Amino acid sequence: MKRKDAMKLSMHMMMVGVLAVSLAACSKEPAASPPADTANEQNQQNQGNQQNQQNEPAPEPSTPSETKSDPVSAKGTFNGAIDNHTIEIDMDGVPQAFQLDESVQDTVKKLKEKESVEYQYYELTTKMEDGTEVKQLVITQITQSNASADTGVKKPLPAAKEITMELEGMKETHTGKLAESASGYFMYTLPGYTLTSEEPGRDLLYPVKNDTYFTRIEQLGDQPDFTVIRKNAEEELSELGNVQEMRTENLTEAAKDSKFFLHAGDAKLTKNVFVLPVDGQWFKFTMNIPQGEAGEGVGPSVWAMIGTMQLK
Repeated sequence: MKRKDAMKLSMHMMMVGVLAVSLAACSKEPAASPPADTANEQNQQNQGNQQNQQNEPAPEPSTPSETKSDPVSAKGTFNGAIDNHTIEIDMDGVPQAFQLDESVQDTVKKLKEKESVEYQYYELTTKMEDGTEVKQLVITQITQSNASADTGVKKPLPAAKEITMELEGMKETHTGKLAESASGYFMYTLPGYTLTSEEPGRDLLYPVKNDTYFTRIEQLGDQPDFTVIRKNAEEELSELGNVQEMRTENLTEAAKDSKFFLHAGDAKLTKNVFVLPVDGQWFKFTMNIPQGEAGEGVGPSVWAMIGTMQLK
């Protein structure tokens, strides 16, 4: 190859190399930024989206819903207060808790335990967020059974009342006569029975034809010393023999609220001593029943009459 041709070839190769290096450098340059106007529009749009999300109201939580039943009227025995807005009433012998409407809370404070009451209530059903239902009974009216709902003054008792008793497995109904005691209570007495005062604070209930079948009734007040009363009763009964304590659940309905029920007897006489509440006041009963056929109907008759006792 001639020297002149060799120099031309060498210069061509150098130019090719420079061109390759320039292209490589261009490929490594960063991508071009978008125009300034486009970037500002994008930022404003993002900020607007964030502002809209913040201004959107949060979903409201669901609240429990309540429904009320129609009012129901009932009667029962007031057992006392559970707390400032809850009381317990025996409904047909079954204890039931009731909530109190604010309008009757002051009235309930005047009631005494074991007092017969008439009341009106409704069932409040609350449906919770999880779908479960909570039911409550709410009293809106309450008064003593023998009191006027408007004035609070007790209504006069009727002069006569039908009394049902059970004798030898058979139920009998008789007309009782209203009797008033100087010890502060009323009682309906069955035909052939009388209620008389033995001394202040102590009465006798017995058949007119045979006063040996008597029941002594003594008023004890609202806070008696049951320990002393029981001790005296045990001493009295021990003169007849072994003193036994009777299980009240095995006794008649009127005796189931007894503080205690003691029994003793011998070949001639059976005697029971028990303490019962009547409208918040306590009474001691001493039932004296001589052995014999004549005494078979005395016990059921006395229990039926005790069940009619009411304070004045």
